[in-house]
Amino acid sequence: IEYGMNSNDVIFCQGTGESIVVREYLNFKPKENQISSVTQDGSELHIKGARRNSFFFFSFRPRNSYTEIYLPEGFAEKLDTLYVKTLSGEIYSELSFALQNSFSASSTSGDIFFPEVKASEIQFHSTSGEIHVEAAGCGLFSASTTSGDIRAEQVTGESEVSSTSGEIILGRQNGDITVSTTSGDIRVEEMTGKSSVSTTSGEIIFTQEKGVIESCSRRGERRVA
Repeated sequence: IEYGMNSNDVIFCQGTGESIVVREYLNFKPKENQISSVTQDGSELHIKGARRNSFFFFSFRPRNSYTEIYLPEGFAEKLDTLYVKTLSGEIYSELSFALQNSFSASSTSGDIFFPEVKASEIQFHSTSGEIHVEAAGCGLFSASTTSGDIRAEQVTGESEVSSTSGEIILGRQNGDITVSTTSGDIRVEEMTGKSSVSTTSGEIIFTQEKGVIESCSRRGERRVA
């Protein structure tokens, strides 16, 4: 799902039938070349947004729109790979996903939320938006933001999490973790594996320590809550 040329929000919803339904909503009447395309190549489904920009009072601004993707019951647990990208839109799902291979969701300045994702590799990225995932199970969980917060309530597997100036909150971590921020706080509620945690000017807080911890805060402090 590729919206790298516009600012569509992408919303995953539970469908009622046996077909995948894609609905695009716009706040203007589009031309034919401004409507997103949906194509199928073998077992792969491609949803791609068109470039849509307008001039308003001599400024160059994107038009607002969003896409709802309705999946049949149980379909989100049978996918091989899922890739979602937006320029500045949000990515939100009311569905849990269980993939055979990889999962990737990224936005330049939009928030990202998923209730649960299982895959061999999971990647979340947002330049200035927040990332929130309630549960993740994988071989490698990766999440990064430039100036947004990251919250992962439960992760099973190795984790690599970083933020330049946002807060990182990790719940139960079953696996080794590497966490770093430049100027944000880090909170780890429960961990069982090895961890490397560092922040340049933030605070590091551990609620429960059951693993091996290496931590460093240059201008903040490390403490156990």
